[in-house]
Amino acid sequence: MAATAVSLPAVRHERCPTPEQIDRLVAEFCRLESEIAAAYAAAQALDEPHQTFKERLILLTEEYGQPHATKSRLLAGASSELVATFGTVRSVDGVAVEAFRVALKAAGRTRILAKLFEECVSWRLVDGSDSIIRGEQLSDRLQAAWARCFVEKPRSPSLKVRVR
Repeated sequence: MAATAVSLPAVRHERCPTPEQIDRLVAEFCRLESEIAAAYAAAQALDEPHQTFKERLILLTEEYGQPHATKSRLLAGASSELVATFGTVRSVDGVAVEAFRVALKAAGRTRILAKLFEECVSWRLVDGSDSIIRGEQLSDRLQAAWARCFVEKPRSPSLKVRVR
């Protein structure tokens, strides 16, 4: 599967812009950036009281609401209702699983582990691996297998504007 390139606006110039044109473009970019910064600041100013109010409603529903569904409470008004859900995230502690595996082995009960957990191996690329692989004498088949070990996704281009 081929990576999709990030598309940029289709603006092409006939020739390289002059220093004055570049300065005008930078000034316009900075003006737009300033407007965006102001808009973000306004949105954040509105978001803070909204989040505080939301937290108050969640606490109110948690305290006075009736059980609704698993891990949810419902607080009903005359024409509206609040439903607060209190979820949890469950993750696996690999060190604790290994300790459990050792304890199961000592008890002669290791078959249980495969019913409870699936062992997963994770791989991370070592710094300098590209130069190492170039120094190895690998067949075409192994080179192709190496190349399939990676998925490359395009990133959005970045731009730094420096005003002198």
